[in-house]
Amino acid sequence: MFVKKTLVVLAVTIIVAMSFVTSSYAGVLIYGRGHGHGVGVSMAGVYGMARTGYNYRRILNHYYTNTAWSTRKDDRVIKAYCSKHKVWVTLKVRDYLYRLAEEPNTWPREGLRSTMVAARTYLWYKLERYGKMTGGQYWVHTINPATRPNIVRAVQNTTNQVLTYNGRAIIAAYSSSAGGYTAKMSEVWGGSDRPYLINRNSRWDSVFSSTYKWKKTVSSTTIQKAYPSIGSFRRLAIDARTSANRARSRVKTVRIIGSKRQVTDKGWNFKSKAGLKSNYFFLRPWPSLGQRPPDSRPRPRTYAKRFRSRRKGRRKVARVKLTWYVKDSTGKAYVKLKLKKRVYSRIRARRRTRYYNIYRLYKRKYSSTRNRVLRRRFLRAARWYFKRYRRSKPYVYKTVKMINYKWTKVNKWRTYLFLTKSPGKYRFYVYAKSQAGAYQRNVAGARGTVR
Repeated sequence: MFVKKTLVVLAVTIIVAMSFVTSSYAGVLIYGRGHGHGVGVSMAGVYGMARTGYNYRRILNHYYTNTAWSTRKDDRVIKAYCSKHKVWVTLKVRDYLYRLAEEPNTWPREGLRSTMVAARTYLWYKLERYGKMTGGQYWVHTINPATRPNIVRAVQNTTNQVLTYNGRAIIAAYSSSAGGYTAKMSEVWGGSDRPYLINRNSRWDSVFSSTYKWKKTVSSTTIQKAYPSIGSFRRLAIDARTSANRARSRVKTVRIIGSKRQVTDKGWNFKSKAGLKSNYFFLRPWPSLGQRPPDSRPRPRTYAKRFRSRRKGRRKVARVKLTWYVKDSTGKAYVKLKLKKRVYSRIRARRRTRYYNIYRLYKRKYSSTRNRVLRRRFLRAARWYFKRYRRSKPYVYKTVKMINYKWTKVNKWRTYLFLTKSPGKYRFYVYAKSQAGAYQRNVAGARGTVR
């Protein structure tokens, strides 16, 4: 009897102890994306794009929109602060970049070039504002450049190159991973945004799965220590996100509800107090970003008008007016025109005739046999060759003129005058690229005849 009572008491004690541990360590399960602030360049995205085959200029134009490429001297002597050893060091810009410890020496070539241009741009932003490098990059002055030849080569291959906006070096922000979609400055730290730090698709971040998607259980004890005035933690609620699109928005404000009171805090502050990787998180499983989110870069649109002309005068010269229009928000674009003429091709004509003859052969075979299997086979072949005959043309369009306007003013109808003695049918196409490096949404084309 005594043994039974002892067992019952032990069982009750164990159950009480287990319930106490569970309640004290119970928290909230958080689903997150990315690592760091997510503003500007995502280093995971840089790595993924470099492995895919993009060059460093295309990578940086993707993340830093509406910027221009400029130069700043790598020979300038600067003062930089080494936060690891707490000392100020005087050296050249080039030597500073050699000792950056942002990314390893084993990274892809284009990835290291992108990193060095972004780091140089951020350095010059600090120099133009403060006159010295006050910190913000992981720089160690005792690193030996001889042990990292790939980084040294990346600095040399991008000598003097920086990104500017209105003639000044930009705030070239970068973080570990954006989680598939980058953030604006106001979405993380508040304040005003910059036109070159906007929301960008960064699907290449998935190359590092540990930072692309993550989940973490934040215990009640951690939350109660961070917010002692709430009493016992009960529930967490997300009050506001940075945009209406939940899948691509970060947490703006959260509400921590406790037994005594509830507290509202910024998403970035809660991220730091709760030990999360970023403020890009959800209380339910991750919503889908989609396979290819739409590109938010402003892209120019092109238009073209049809034309017609006759040859006149003794020399029989035709004056052809190629009328085109490019629409772009910046008012300036890189424009090319391509003019093509229809030319008879003997090879294509012979191929077309061969298709027609084979079609007639199978048609005769179909009519001359009564075997159902053969008739079906001949009819199928006849239809296939007749379709090829209809689609093939005895001519090709050959490029006769390429007009390169380079960087020119747009947003108005413009005309190029083309002189020719050769009659025939022509086509011309309009190609445009914005200052952000984005090509036109459509390739406008027009047809015309010269008689």
